[in-house]
Amino acid sequence: METNNISSVLQKSVLEDSVVSFANKLDFVNIQILREFYATGQSFPNDTMPHVFSMLYMEMRGSQRITVGLEAFRKRMDALVSIGLLKKVAKSSPACYHPVKGIEQSVRAVIKRFMMNNGLSHV
Repeated sequence: METNNISSVLQKSVLEDSVVSFANKLDFVNIQILREFYATGQSFPNDTMPHVFSMLYMEMRGSQRITVGLEAFRKRMDALVSIGLLKKVAKSSPACYHPVKGIEQSVRAVIKRFMMNNGLSHV
């Protein structure tokens, strides 16, 4: 029984370390992108949202949340896919991205930690 408690504490510690690590490595634009996928403000099962690349870019560009160009935005999306925070649908045209199932709470923790670290409000 005690071994299970130690294992649980270690797993929680590893998760907290990875949340802090991701929050320190990501920047404001990356966090804004992740918020579009993981912070919909709705209850389960509508608590995440897939996006088509071009529509997401236009939406975020139009609302003045990002100021990066199209290619820089694409590279940021691909970087989030490469570290496992987003999933890209293979051979989709236009490119379609989805949140990764099972890591929703961890990603929300990364978003919250980033906001707290930078003195921003988490909405």
